[in-house]
Amino acid sequence: MDSTELRAYIEAQPEFVALIASGADQQICDEINTRTVPVVGSVSRPRFAMWAGATGLRAVIQDHADNAQSPLRSVSLTLLDFMRGAADSLDLSDPLNQQMLAVWVQSGALNQPQADDLIALATTQQPLAGRLLGNIDIARAFGRG
Repeated sequence: MDSTELRAYIEAQPEFVALIASGADQQICDEINTRTVPVVGSVSRPRFAMWAGATGLRAVIQDHADNAQSPLRSVSLTLLDFMRGAADSLDLSDPLNQQMLAVWVQSGALNQPQADDLIALATTQQPLAGRLLGNIDIARAFGRG
């Protein structure tokens, strides 16, 4: 979030009106730093393996990998490679991996609540501004720093 976006965000928050007028940059900063947004990232191989086992998807992956006629065979083989150590994490923010997950849901091999649960495993809360702010960031947004 750049200074222009930060200022627009602050000015759009009714609870900041009096703080803006009084120049209470530190109070504004402290409040904004408590706000977070969910960001989809990666799920580790061990967490994915435990999730796949708990949901029953591990066996489904194996069954599709073993079936030369399965439309999910290639994806299943790739997931098996992943679980065997081909990578340390699966980045669910990557559009290709999102597409792979969507194919599993569309095929009926995975239901949407299960897919949502996997995405939740890869989701972390990040600061609203993309990083923690200092009072100087607030001052700069209002041309005071």
